[in-house]
Amino acid sequence: MTAGEWWHHLSVWAARQGQPPSHVLVLGTGLLAAAAVASRRVWPVARTVVTIAHEGGHALAAVATGRRLHSVRVLHSSAGVTVSEGSPAGPGIILTALAGYLRNAYGVLAVGLTAAGIVAVLWRGAALPEALLGYVMTWFLLFGGLRPVLELQRGRRRRPRTSNDADQLARLTGLPGGLWVGVFALVAVGALALGGWLLIR
Repeated sequence: MTAGEWWHHLSVWAARQGQPPSHVLVLGTGLLAAAAVASRRVWPVARTVVTIAHEGGHALAAVATGRRLHSVRVLHSSAGVTVSEGSPAGPGIILTALAGYLRNAYGVLAVGLTAAGIVAVLWRGAALPEALLGYVMTWFLLFGGLRPVLELQRGRRRRPRTSNDADQLARLTGLPGGLWVGVFALVAVGALALGGWLLIR
């Protein structure tokens, strides 16, 4: 199928609003998202969106378990840091570490640009761009949840004393950091499998 035929297919679907999306749209956006996650050029920039979601998870877990949230920072390197206050042990800090804004300048820019892009597409109210955005973002977060786990394990092997979520959980629970990496991987693969099945069915 040529790009023109694919676009025509999507346009026909957009004209039939209210009907289920075509498999071409769902699979095409999945391939686009997978390519973005696999790309050495796109991923370092696009990873910031995954970092926003990841640090948001830490922040939500901290607040939900009664910890006092001090800051969430999204760094220019696409890494992030969430700082909360509370007991240094126990279920609150474990759930906060597992869930993975006095906002910093880059964090404000990253969140702002992501939100602006979403608002710009939704503001137009056209079915095709909204569908494309929704599916690409969903697939991107599903695929994007897996790559950081692989990067985490590689980083742990190269720099064994570096602080990260898996090693922090190891210190808090007494279970090995590699086990926690395995848990992260299982959750990421499970989310991708379930999410992909729900999108395609």
